[in-house]
Amino acid sequence: TLYLQSLKMVGYLSAQYENTTDIIYIQKAVEIVREWHNNYRKDYELLVYPFHNRSVWDDHAVANRALNISHLISVSEEHLSDEDLKLLFEILRFHGHSLTINFKESSDWFKKSNKRMEIQFKNDVTSEGVSIENSAFYHRYVLELLLDLKKTYEKMNMEVPTWVLNIE
Repeated sequence: TLYLQSLKMVGYLSAQYENTTDIIYIQKAVEIVREWHNNYRKDYELLVYPFHNRSVWDDHAVANRALNISHLISVSEEHLSDEDLKLLFEILRFHGHSLTINFKESSDWFKKSNKRMEIQFKNDVTSEGVSIENSAFYHRYVLELLLDLKKTYEKMNMEVPTWVLNIE
């Protein structure tokens, strides 16, 4: 359930939109996020811990879900309605990832999130560049995350941190 709750399919749809610019991928991604939100919104409307469904709020699922929703926003913001943007940012805020698309204007958040990502990747990747899970799937998955991160820095005309550059 981790990858289902991570909304990994939203990341795939966002990437496919980047490759094709076909808006159908964005529409489907938003539909999936809305459906997810409708299924689990009571957890964060009630703010009761432990939450109704623990697998939904697992740290790993929350972090991945925030990344996938952020990716959706970053590639398609001009195609999203105000209502959709409001929902997506509401979900991100609840997840504790107060991200904004313009990271330069929120440098404190950017510095904090960048440091957290660096620590996480240094803990999850060996000095040889292999995922500690010792799985070919995880190795590829982590590599794809790092390459996406590098592409995001470059797209925003920002300096790519050395810990990201060391992946190549």
